[in-house]
Amino acid sequence: YLEDIDKITAKGLYEHYVNIMKTSPIDIVVEGNFDEDEIVEIISNGFDFHRENIIEIPRADFIKKVDEIKVIKEEMDITQGKLVMGYRCNVDYLDEEKYYSLLLGSRILGGGADSKLFINVREKESLCYTIYSTIQKSKSTMMVCSGIEAQNYEKTVNLVKEQVQKLKDGDITESEISNAKIAFINSLNSLNDEIGRRSDFYFSQSISKNKSDLDQIKNMINQDKLNNLVKEKMEQKRNLPQLVLSKEKRKLFSKAQINLMEEKNNELKRVIQITRANSLKLQNTGMIPILGNIKTTKSINKFCNNLNEINNTLKYQ
Repeated sequence: YLEDIDKITAKGLYEHYVNIMKTSPIDIVVEGNFDEDEIVEIISNGFDFHRENIIEIPRADFIKKVDEIKVIKEEMDITQGKLVMGYRCNVDYLDEEKYYSLLLGSRILGGGADSKLFINVREKESLCYTIYSTIQKSKSTMMVCSGIEAQNYEKTVNLVKEQVQKLKDGDITESEISNAKIAFINSLNSLNDEIGRRSDFYFSQSISKNKSDLDQIKNMINQDKLNNLVKEKMEQKRNLPQLVLSKEKRKLFSKAQINLMEEKNNELKRVIQITRANSLKLQNTGMIPILGNIKTTKSINKFCNNLNEINNTLKYQ
């Protein structure tokens, strides 16, 4: 903490360093064409550390209940603002199939120029200069980061929430899944281009106790598990009871009832359209056709508007 900086002395800092070298786990990563026994001997002779009571570093908390949404604003005299929205995912990275599905989901949301955020927030609405999402593995958090102008804050936040909700609802196309998988596998393949990146990958796997190598991860990504999860989510959504607007009040109908109502609404609309056409023909004679208690063209229009409201509600449920 800032208030503790002045208390640090040269002696205390050195003692802390010595304690770290005594008790902390040490990982040495070597990659390339080498003789393993020779490397072990070189390292053993080259590093002389007194080691005792090696501690085990605990995992970071990755499952947390969110009781409230925290909003932190920092005012600065600049033109471009930085918007960062954090989400708790509560996914254990040791559950690799679920973890890599999470990574693919983040890729679909904000992982490239074909992502939901890029297309809907940047391209369609021109609300930001850049926008992307990223997963923090050990804490199981997802960050959505974007560069915006201050006046676009509320609109951008709402649109990001809308795209995240679509992801949660399983509103994902086959094309989005396919593009995410291709990009992910290409990224994994590119690790072989640089020895340092391969070392970083395998070291990360080691400290997180993940056993999968690159080929195993690619096989997991190519599975249809994510596709099946999306289909299952969409099927659940279709089978949920749906809210239908009526003039007096809102009622909850089953899917079968909604389908029946929609058929009756469409049939009634056809009758009204025929009646409206006849009404126009008879206007010159001063005669007005009667349909139930609907006696004027104005009333017919109002009734049609009510039907359209119901049908539009059905369409977007």
